[in-house]
Amino acid sequence: MSLPQNGTAALSSELAAKEAAESEGEAALHVCRKLRTKLAFLPLRTADNDPLYWQRGDGSTSVYWCLRTMECAGPDGGLAHATLCGPDRLCCEPITS
Repeated sequence: MSLPQNGTAALSSELAAKEAAESEGEAALHVCRKLRTKLAFLPLRTADNDPLYWQRGDGSTSVYWCLRTMECAGPDGGLAHATLCGPDRLCCEPITS
């Protein structure tokens, strides 16, 4: 069974709107733009299909690193983690649009 053209377009615009809302949600999490984890490169979902954000520290097995030092610690010597790398650290580079 195939969808009519207008059904396909509606589905595409719904998916685009959902992705845009999730991107806005990620940007509002205020982590340093130099923070990375392997979970940053794929979308994460719960069993109920709700988004998980690596920037919140949602991944319980995440390993974080700083792109400035390429280590698990930032340039200030503090641990690189989603809950720690934010605007209160001097080395933080905020995500800007």
